[in-house]
Amino acid sequence: MSAQNKRQRIFIGLLCVPFLFAACNPALKGLKTAKADFEKQDYAALAATDISCESSDKGCNQLHLIKGDACFRLSKKGVDPAKHYACAVTHLETGIAQTRDWQMKDLNLNRAQTYENLLESIRLLQDTKKGAAARQLTEKLVNTAQAFLRIEPGHLGGIYFLNSGAYTLLRSELLRQSNPQKLCVDLNRILQSLKNNEPGTSGTKYAPNYERLRLDVNAAKGTVTGCS
Repeated sequence: MSAQNKRQRIFIGLLCVPFLFAACNPALKGLKTAKADFEKQDYAALAATDISCESSDKGCNQLHLIKGDACFRLSKKGVDPAKHYACAVTHLETGIAQTRDWQMKDLNLNRAQTYENLLESIRLLQDTKKGAAARQLTEKLVNTAQAFLRIEPGHLGGIYFLNSGAYTLLRSELLRQSNPQKLCVDLNRILQSLKNNEPGTSGTKYAPNYERLRLDVNAAKGTVTGCS
């Protein structure tokens, strides 16, 4: 074989590598179908999709985000809520962790809305659990809200879910009141955060959430001896 023919074969082989990669990449193979199902609003099909790609596979993050969003939508419609909230938590969390670029040429992913959907899914899934399982989800809610606020400082949703989780974690102490002084400080910290941010909720979907949480925390504070 001449040197020129050898170089040509090597060049052709290199051209074929990307196509072979795309053909072998399970994420890219399934992403087109997932996007088509999403356009058709076939959320049940998306929720049943088996995702077997690796985090390093191009498009794997989008598959997780699409499936997580579909599960979130199904749970909000009352379709087997506990199952689909769990699905939403798993796949939205995975998709967020894998996403590095939220604004892409052919896809504009809404990072804030994705985090909000994840946080709401965690909170509502937590309501279906008891004991240690519920507490673990509440801790996840707080940690996820903190992560959200690090990249979206001052976001009303992040602030609400952070304070909602913090208050939930105090409920067992409200029953015991073994350290009323610390409990009072913690409750006042939540109230101060709500007070500082509540004016910005006017006319938004979070206005009733802030008001309800503030009323709940104020009522709890009234049960703590010496708390002012």
